[in-house]
Amino acid sequence: MELAREIMRPPSFMPVLLQNKDDSSTVHRWSVGSLTYGKAALALLFCWLLWGDFAWSLKERAIFPSMQIMFRKVDASDFLTGLLLGTVPAAISLFLAPWIGSRSDRCRSKWGRRIPYLILPTPFIVLAMVGIAYAPEIGSALNHWLGAMSPGKSASTLCTLGALWLFFEVGTIVANTVFTGLVNDVVPHCFLGRFFSLFRALSLLAGIAFNFWIMGQVESHYRWIFIGIGLIYAVGMGTMCLNVREGNYPPPEPTSNNAISSIGEYLSRCFGNSYYLLFFAGSMLAAMALTPSYLFNIYYAKDLGMGMDSYGKCVAATYTISLIIAYPLGICVDRYHPLLLIIPALALNALVNLCGALFVTDASTLALAFVGQGVCAGLYWTIGASLAPMLLPKERFLEYASAMGLLVGLGTMLTHPLLGYFLDATGHQYRFLFWIAGGIAALSTIAFICLYRRFQQLGGRTGYCPPT
Repeated sequence: MELAREIMRPPSFMPVLLQNKDDSSTVHRWSVGSLTYGKAALALLFCWLLWGDFAWSLKERAIFPSMQIMFRKVDASDFLTGLLLGTVPAAISLFLAPWIGSRSDRCRSKWGRRIPYLILPTPFIVLAMVGIAYAPEIGSALNHWLGAMSPGKSASTLCTLGALWLFFEVGTIVANTVFTGLVNDVVPHCFLGRFFSLFRALSLLAGIAFNFWIMGQVESHYRWIFIGIGLIYAVGMGTMCLNVREGNYPPPEPTSNNAISSIGEYLSRCFGNSYYLLFFAGSMLAAMALTPSYLFNIYYAKDLGMGMDSYGKCVAATYTISLIIAYPLGICVDRYHPLLLIIPALALNALVNLCGALFVTDASTLALAFVGQGVCAGLYWTIGASLAPMLLPKERFLEYASAMGLLVGLGTMLTHPLLGYFLDATGHQYRFLFWIAGGIAALSTIAFICLYRRFQQLGGRTGYCPPT
């Protein structure tokens, strides 16, 4: 009954209506902070942000599966793959993301507080991708240079790939930490659901294009793929940063100059409230539930005889379905609130993984399970994208968001190598991944149900004020 009453309640966000003194016509204006937009300015803002998002999404969608293939080409074990692709970047993020988030929240420059932290890591990200494109040649040269001390050509290439991947991840962590903060600062909150749905749609289009046309070519044409995506990212992110303008911010609150005191204040502020801890825990469990599918699905596909071209088309089908439902889902998020919708999305994810554990026997049934998993993951990411901006304090948004990222990073940092070790120990029995993902998704659903009850006590959809 409570859910039904929430669904029937009208939207809580409406545009400001201004009366034109000359012709008595009504003019729509939307504000966020010191920024005010008309329809044309808002549309232009969306275009530049989404262009930058397309470049960012193409990088995210393409590089991770390509790196899985690159590591497999040099005979990296499942444990080492999980360690390099998941655990080590998560460990770096544990320390780097909170520091970047706090620095960005307190930054006051003529470019704003987010743009500097988006533009500075861009050259390093691009250089890392170009380096990965030539990793086999660099590894071969390293093997020759080391001579008798070399661990071998394959091991030298693996070390080169690992080092360049971590260099790439450091720049990516900085940019990813700040990007959502930029959206939160410049997009009116009544449009966050629809913006993130368009954000998601472009990300899916990038994924569809890569998986349908390019995924099958990674093993033979990886060099031009990495270089091309690097150039697109440089142009897309660079032009977005030059054309998006931030507003004016109030002076930052004074903070302690003592590093230990600053860390203590950060931990007390972000983790001292059980409401935020519940939100962070639910998000950590949700991220852990999605880890098994994206980390080892390529290996599961090969294990059951599914070619990479067929796998890429399965992923493209997943993205197509998610693309169709993205914008309607964004409208629902703006109307009802993301917290209300994320609970059934996670419950459905748990159910799909249970079905996968029970019924997958060959490449055909695995393809159906992959599509189901992907659509459920898409539901979660589309709905959840606007959840943190709607629940966390705006003045210290990235600080609280980085604290959430810290717990999520801890969860994934532990999950990746444990899954890899488990799979190595069980002889690569990838079916168990469905059971693991389903169980964690069920725990996340319970956590978000508890969070929703606390959210209602704090005013709910119409009167919510973030606790501090």
